[in-house]
Amino acid sequence: MPAVASTTTQQILDEIIRLKSTINSFGEVARTKLKDIESIEADILKPLLPSPAEKLDDAVWMKMDEKDRNIAYTRLILVRDSLRSVAGLDGPTDEGHLMYGGYASNFFIFTWLFISFLIAGTLLGTIVNHWEEATASDFTVKLQRADAALKKLAEVQRTGTALLAEEVKKASRPAPQASANSQNETEAQKIPLSEPNGFEKLKTQVATAQDDADKAFTALGQGGASERTVIHMVILLGALGGSLHLVLSLVMYIGNGQLKRRWLPYYLSLPIAGAALAPIVYMLLRVGILSPSGIANSPSSTASLNLVGIYAFSALTGMFAKTATDKLSEVFSTIFRTAEQPAKDKIGQGKTPNT
Repeated sequence: MPAVASTTTQQILDEIIRLKSTINSFGEVARTKLKDIESIEADILKPLLPSPAEKLDDAVWMKMDEKDRNIAYTRLILVRDSLRSVAGLDGPTDEGHLMYGGYASNFFIFTWLFISFLIAGTLLGTIVNHWEEATASDFTVKLQRADAALKKLAEVQRTGTALLAEEVKKASRPAPQASANSQNETEAQKIPLSEPNGFEKLKTQVATAQDDADKAFTALGQGGASERTVIHMVILLGALGGSLHLVLSLVMYIGNGQLKRRWLPYYLSLPIAGAALAPIVYMLLRVGILSPSGIANSPSSTASLNLVGIYAFSALTGMFAKTATDKLSEVFSTIFRTAEQPAKDKIGQGKTPNT
């Protein structure tokens, strides 16, 4: 074994100090275990730290025989590993490893708080922008526009007919007579048909009113949310549910002082898993395999679906993705029942951020 530098030994001592400080906040049982380990640590450190200082004296370290230095270093490693076990820091010991069990740094915490809030805010804004289209709540507005366009067209046509009749009377009688339809006068009546292009202007008004009515009724015929719009909103709300789970879990573990940096991939997967899982649950609702009351009324179109109920279910699916996955596993196991095969390697019950 090569000679151990004093700086390497000091790094182990610094980690031991941090671990002891962490374990002291874990409760009486952990502190009792810490006292047993500290008694062993004291025997190791006595020749290394003659004073109460926490820093290793280079001069003292270099005076030691190389064999004694290696033994002291090995024993400190064992103390460090014992403290890590008490603190629940299983996994790789390399601090640069993604699966290192250390707690999240301030940079990690602030970065992921910002990212989680940004994801949730972006999804909320997108959902609000597409809400009317996805719930077909703009159908009433389209109906009102169509009704107004139809009334305007009828009024312009009625006025044009009255003006034409008036012009015929003027041409057949020497003296002008009052129009019998004076109560229906509109802007179109202000155009004398005898003036240059007067008849063309009236035709333009009628054509414009007709075009507006056609557009309004075309939009009315397209009422209701399309399948693409519904599935788009289902995905967005599934992602929103996952991001809500992300935010709540993140702040809870920060508040409890238990957030570990190796949970980063898990947190990153929550919005993505919610977005991917929500359409699957939606399809099962459509075909009736999962059929809560008031959700799946018709497998054929979105017309008879309770869209708000579907969207709420999608958000809950993203928020409780683990529960939804367990339910889907139960459904699939019921449909395709097979004999259980013993697994060679089983995943142990580890600590995961499950809230």
